[in-house]
Amino acid sequence: MNKLFDFTAAVAEQEHFGLHPAWLWAVLAIVIEVGGSLLVVTGRLVWLGAGGLGVLTFVAMLVANNFWSMAGQDRFMALNAFLEHLGLIAGLVLVSIRAEETSP
Repeated sequence: MNKLFDFTAAVAEQEHFGLHPAWLWAVLAIVIEVGGSLLVVTGRLVWLGAGGLGVLTFVAMLVANNFWSMAGQDRFMALNAFLEHLGLIAGLVLVSIRAEETSP
């Protein structure tokens, strides 16, 4: 919701990570984060919502947590964040599987 209510900061975040055009990446992030979350929470097209969130998370972890180009404490912190994002993606996969199992 922060990106939605402070679009200028959302665009600045995308520029910080070298994504251009930044405004387009900010819009995509907002649509996927809000839309995907609503789909998962409402139980409608859960696979699409979780899948969109998973892909966005994957792109974010590659762009923002490039531990392979770092050393020392920075590398440790980026690797930790990378693995946390990977765990989130695994959780989204499990949400999709569970939703399919419980759907009528």
